[in-house]
Amino acid sequence: MNVSETTFLTFAAEPWNASGIRFVQGKRYRLEPLKSADHGQEWQDSWISCGPLGWNGSLGKFSSSALSPFLRVKKIGNASPRYFALIGCIGKSLDHAFLIGESFEILV
Repeated sequence: MNVSETTFLTFAAEPWNASGIRFVQGKRYRLEPLKSADHGQEWQDSWISCGPLGWNGSLGKFSSSALSPFLRVKKIGNASPRYFALIGCIGKSLDHAFLIGESFEILV
């Protein structure tokens, strides 16, 4: 099996990060964040730390349901959306959003 690998940076402050990847129909793709000492699996926004699966939204008396109107992605297939999760889209449409999390495979 011939495997090729593409690495690209994403910036959380940007609404879209183009990967430059063009999917080919009939091919399988695996997306996952880098795992190394230089590129950890945890990031921080203010006092909130989480990994690629995102933050569960618990703020003591505030719950994720109270904060849900502020989620940019309202629906991700069968998964519940979480704040700060690593999410991918095909094109610039949230209608085609999917949770990458720690790893995601897709057959196009």
